[in-house]
Amino acid sequence: MTLVFFIIALGILVIVHEWGHFIIARKSGIRVEKFSIGFGPTLFKIQGRETEFRVALLPLGGYVKLYGEDPEAEAEGDEQKAKAIAASPDSFTGKPARFRLATVLGGPVMNLVLAFVVMPFVFLIGRQVPAILEKPPVILGVMENSPAKAVNLEKGDIIQSINEESFQKWGDVLNWIMLHPNQEIKMVVTRDGVEKEIHTTITDAPDSRQKMGYLGIEPQYFWGNDPIVGDIVANGPAFSSGLKSGDFITAVNDEKISTWTQMTDKIRASNGKPISLGYLRQGVEGGVTITPAYNEDAKAYLIGITRFTNPDLYVVQKFSPGKAITHGLQETYRLSLLTLDVVKRLFSFDLSYKTLGGPLQIAQASGQAAKSGLGEFLYFLCFMSLQLGILNLLPIPVLDGGHVLFMAIEGIIRRPLSLKVKMVAMQTGMALLLGLMILITFNDVDRIWGIGDLITKAKGLF
Repeated sequence: MTLVFFIIALGILVIVHEWGHFIIARKSGIRVEKFSIGFGPTLFKIQGRETEFRVALLPLGGYVKLYGEDPEAEAEGDEQKAKAIAASPDSFTGKPARFRLATVLGGPVMNLVLAFVVMPFVFLIGRQVPAILEKPPVILGVMENSPAKAVNLEKGDIIQSINEESFQKWGDVLNWIMLHPNQEIKMVVTRDGVEKEIHTTITDAPDSRQKMGYLGIEPQYFWGNDPIVGDIVANGPAFSSGLKSGDFITAVNDEKISTWTQMTDKIRASNGKPISLGYLRQGVEGGVTITPAYNEDAKAYLIGITRFTNPDLYVVQKFSPGKAITHGLQETYRLSLLTLDVVKRLFSFDLSYKTLGGPLQIAQASGQAAKSGLGEFLYFLCFMSLQLGILNLLPIPVLDGGHVLFMAIEGIIRRPLSLKVKMVAMQTGMALLLGLMILITFNDVDRIWGIGDLITKAKGLF
């Protein structure tokens, strides 16, 4: 089902984007020859009055083919024919700059409009979020051997600012930390009513394949982190051990533990050797011995239990129509600023490409969002639409922003750029984007399956 939701989400985004180009072109009197969803071989097509609508095999994008978008290429070297195409009243090139600019911007603008229009419905339908994300950033605990521990941050410290940026909610603090790995920071906290200035360096998260920041004060390590058994996986190592849902784990190999994180760390460190678990069940102590099994997906030793999720730790963000519109617009604006910040930091090399997600991670995220409900899926769709709209405005040839750049240069020099110059620029832009996509996809594969593990398996076949 993950693939199905991925195709649905991507299909919606592509259709909206290309429809933006299409409708503005039509309104401007420009002939649209093709409207394609997907690339490659045609699966089916419908011929309209002047436009061929088609669905292609590879659902990774789409395009509209405008008549006269590139007269020289369309004329195949025939100079007279190229001039005739450029002078045609329904030619893209023959239209005034304002119509051409509007047509090019129509796609990304429609993606931005989609996000601003749909996001209020997210808060009208409702989406479930951890309650801690809406609470003030009071430190709930400090992980051992973490950057926060090294500079003596303490439980109860209230985070006021990081690098002069103020915060009111844990959700904003978490986003900031995750997007700034390997960065030196100045943090101002309040402890017992007195402000303290802390200097440290955000490191890479030790428990994630994805490159993201880590301080060791993130609330997910402490909020709702009680070692209470939720579900027991059928036929897993714990299935026939006698462990039951609701058991409170108190010890691993006779060592006391108080959090789910401590328990899982010790299980993963077992390397498959039998471990003893002490537990409390309705106030009565008990114990079991289990042999962890290696899980290929998690790349770790597990015993086949899930953490109990206390519904009281979550809140549903659901509002009346008026408030839903306000919250929707505010959230879309916040996500827009977040996306712009990521783009800026990528181009200034302050952020690694490894923080980005490619098609595999997007597919995973779309599936997870859909399983969480309609509100979460629409939220994911809005965020992706925002990113698609903003990234398409970058002045890189082959993107819409690249076409705007060409038009700006032509306006300055007061003549069209030659086909050769455009082709070289387009090929360079395509090479850059393909190279980035390959790196991101490689990173996806490494994050999900582990490149090292795949290489080891491949060697085992020979």
